[in-house]
Amino acid sequence: MGLVVAALAFYLHDSSALLFTDELVLERVGQGWRAHSGSPVLIAGKRPFLPNPLAPHRPLLRVSLSRLLGEALPARNDPAHFLNALAPFKLLSACLLLLFFPGLPLVLYRFGAGGAELLGWLAAVYLAVACIVYTVTCRRRVLELSPRECAGLAFECICCPPFAINIVRRLALRADVVTLEGHAAIFDAPSRQSLLVTASERIDEMLHGWEAGTPQAQALLQYREKLVTGCRTP
Repeated sequence: MGLVVAALAFYLHDSSALLFTDELVLERVGQGWRAHSGSPVLIAGKRPFLPNPLAPHRPLLRVSLSRLLGEALPARNDPAHFLNALAPFKLLSACLLLLFFPGLPLVLYRFGAGGAELLGWLAAVYLAVACIVYTVTCRRRVLELSPRECAGLAFECICCPPFAINIVRRLALRADVVTLEGHAAIFDAPSRQSLLVTASERIDEMLHGWEAGTPQAQALLQYREKLVTGCRTP
């Protein structure tokens, strides 16, 4: 079962992220977005974040509080168009997840590690990886990948197939930092409310580090007021 443990470890390690103090992560759930702030436990001054291991098909967007209410960043592609381009990868990601968990443990338990069944499982895995690499290559421009970045991503997926399970997250997290103005079209009212609540909680935590009345505390309070206005204005 060492192979299963190793695959799981690679997958979870690749899924995790360390967030800066002013960073959040937005997770696509259904037609909306759910904000996450990571664990309150700090590692090297950052907050660890582990998305739902059973939902690698959900795109993740990184949010910087310091840029959230800034001007729209110059984007080569419409945010909704970029997210639509991720659709084929969602099915491939789900297939790979099932092949590894519970597919791999079941094959090893039923047939052992030396049969043709394991080779068949490996062929299915690399067929899915090949489809991912081919689709990434075909959609390189809309996914805003340079030829070098595309080749690097393909190399990682081929060398370590558990990394390919996270292909949707890997591509989405490469998108520009989210701003309310630049991404207004993809935020519905519940998504804005989730973002407002989570961001306000993060600002409250940051306020504990400053004495009341200091310029830093006043700036954070003013920023929270702007955040409330920005999230309530579609």
